[in-house]
Amino acid sequence: MNLVSNAIVILLAVSKGGLQHGIVRFHNDYDADSGNDRTFVASALFGGFGIAAAVALLWFSFIFVLIQFRVSDPMIEKLLLLSGGLVFLRATENLLLAFLRAEQRTIYLNMYRVFAKYFTLGVIFLLLFGWARTLVTFYAAQAIAMGLACGIFLRLRFRNTSPQLAEFSPQVFKQVFMYGLPLIGFELGSVVLNFADRYLIQIFHGSNEVGFYSAGYNLADYVKDLVVLPMATAVMPIYMQTWAQKGAQATRAFLRKALKSYMLLAVPLIFGCAAVGRDLISVLASAKFLSGSAIIPWVIAGMMLNGALPILAAGLYIHKKTSKLVLYLALAIVLNVGLNLWAIPQWSIHGAAITKLLSFTVLVVLATQHTLRELHLQIPWRALASYTLAALVMYCVLIQIKLPNAIASLAINVFAGAAIYLAIVWVLDASVRERGQALLRKLSFRSFSREI
Repeated sequence: MNLVSNAIVILLAVSKGGLQHGIVRFHNDYDADSGNDRTFVASALFGGFGIAAAVALLWFSFIFVLIQFRVSDPMIEKLLLLSGGLVFLRATENLLLAFLRAEQRTIYLNMYRVFAKYFTLGVIFLLLFGWARTLVTFYAAQAIAMGLACGIFLRLRFRNTSPQLAEFSPQVFKQVFMYGLPLIGFELGSVVLNFADRYLIQIFHGSNEVGFYSAGYNLADYVKDLVVLPMATAVMPIYMQTWAQKGAQATRAFLRKALKSYMLLAVPLIFGCAAVGRDLISVLASAKFLSGSAIIPWVIAGMMLNGALPILAAGLYIHKKTSKLVLYLALAIVLNVGLNLWAIPQWSIHGAAITKLLSFTVLVVLATQHTLRELHLQIPWRALASYTLAALVMYCVLIQIKLPNAIASLAINVFAGAAIYLAIVWVLDASVRERGQALLRKLSFRSFSREI
């Protein structure tokens, strides 16, 4: 299973061709009134299909050669062949979702994600329990569900006017492709940065320590997605549109506001996870993985810092200097591996977690320098200090709350933490007060309207 999963991750990064980034970057440069948007859509869409198909065909060719000389297990043969189909379908799905991101259709994007997720789960359970409980069935079910979901998406998305191959422009495709090409390296490098430490932990300390590390790391990753995934999906298309239509000053103002909003949510999550890490592990994993809770504060801090990259690296994305981002990531990887060779033998998973935080810090600092220099972005340090103070007070209170039942303890800590943090921020931050009062007035007006 690891063989197939790793193959899909690597091949998917290549098969997307970085076009999802180019679509978001250049979407607003093509005017719908002039008809140029049809050329843009056709060029990116058919070009993306071509890249994904080419990668899948090359993979199939490699598999057939491998089967002739190396592979003798029929199940592995089928799994490897299925992986090629999954790569094509996932690349197609990413391509289609990139257009929704660029058009800022966040509701439709989230609706599709929810539908695709549960539809895929339904097909997997149907085939596993109705046909055969094998890995081949598991991956075949994913391919069937994803193929149907993409087909429905295409049908609905282009039900009125479908792009024509005659509208394909090599020049437009080249522009989109060349922008995203370096980001293939960034995606592959991110995989290396995320997983290299696990292999080193395995070498120096064995599989048990890898299990503890993975439990803490994966839990932090789930929590991170609550904030980072919605923000990363929405923020880049908005500032690209703002840059194209309103210029640098409006973009700078938006980035500062977006960063402040991100800090408002990210800071308490870091301190909150540090306070309730053991309960989270107990509830979502099991008590035998409690050793992994010690790394959660370091890991979640690094993830939240890295999660701000779509905002802090805006200067690189806007000015089409994505190759620098890949260089900065390469430096972070070299630093991470080098430090881990020293830290993991001495401090095991704690060393890996701290090193990951340092690596993310270097990456974000390097990327931020360009945005500060080119866009003159002002970091809201005062707001960050207020949120950190509020989160620190929250943390000091939460670590005093200890209940025998992990679920009850977690629930009380979450509600108490939210109340404490929001109360302090309400006092310290005038902008939060203003937004809160505006929301309360809006809710009061709606309630009054219903009564009338």
